[in-house]
Amino acid sequence: RVGIACESGLLRGILWQQGESDIEAGSIEDYGIQLAKVLESFRQRLELPELPIVVGGLPAYLLSGSAVELDRSIRSVADGLRGCLYVPGCALGHIGDCLHYNTDSQREVGYRYALAMQALLEWVKR
Repeated sequence: RVGIACESGLLRGILWQQGESDIEAGSIEDYGIQLAKVLESFRQRLELPELPIVVGGLPAYLLSGSAVELDRSIRSVADGLRGCLYVPGCALGHIGDCLHYNTDSQREVGYRYALAMQALLEWVKR
């Protein structure tokens, strides 16, 4: 789908927000390896080796137990992948389900994504 969209537009970067669904026994250990492969495959398939990528961490209200390990794995991928930045999750609140961001949190995370992407776009220009 991205390839089709690129026929009439310009892809400037990827925003990756992981949900909590990978917080299951056995899946965290392999998660970082698989995420790095997916992100690199985007770049390879699109023939954009310097494509900026911003990955978002889990919301602060989820960070306990195995969720802490998953968030560390997400951050580790960003730290190890050239042209990739990690954005920490937000603690402003959820919609009442202790899972999904509320409006204020969505805006804050969006702002963090924008700042990180701006920094990466400047990096690409160099």
